[in-house]
Amino acid sequence: MPRKAKLSGQRLNRGQMAALLACSPSTLDRYVAAGCPVLSRGTTSRGHEFDTDAVMRWLRGRLDPGAGGGVQNGDAKRRHAMAAAELAELKLAKLRGELVAVEDCLPILREELANLRSRLMAMPGRLAHTLSAMTDPLAVERAIDEEIEAALTEITSAA
Repeated sequence: MPRKAKLSGQRLNRGQMAALLACSPSTLDRYVAAGCPVLSRGTTSRGHEFDTDAVMRWLRGRLDPGAGGGVQNGDAKRRHAMAAAELAELKLAKLRGELVAVEDCLPILREELANLRSRLMAMPGRLAHTLSAMTDPLAVERAIDEEIEAALTEITSAA
């Protein structure tokens, strides 16, 4: 003979439990899917049976993570609080001028890269005459290095 479940509260069916919680039966079904304790799972003709005390403890645990249940709910609240704090810190840093939006930097970066490209593209024409007269490969390399270094210095000094 199957043992009866030990009750600490009243035994209620799905409709009675939903009425006690002041929620719809479909909300109660979502609770069951989320882990709400059920004394016996029913069918369409014979609904679930609930222990009111166990259900109340489970609901309290979901609302108050310190009550022993609802770890996921508590984690979600903690993550939300941390995200809100980070957002507040970012807003404060922006107000202080410590943070700049990427969109604000893009026009400056585009202009600097265009200047560097122009300077690099002009190098062959600028260096051709000088380099053609040189016979020492090391001297040619030094001249090219100096030109590249000047272009890079111009970029870094503009920042």
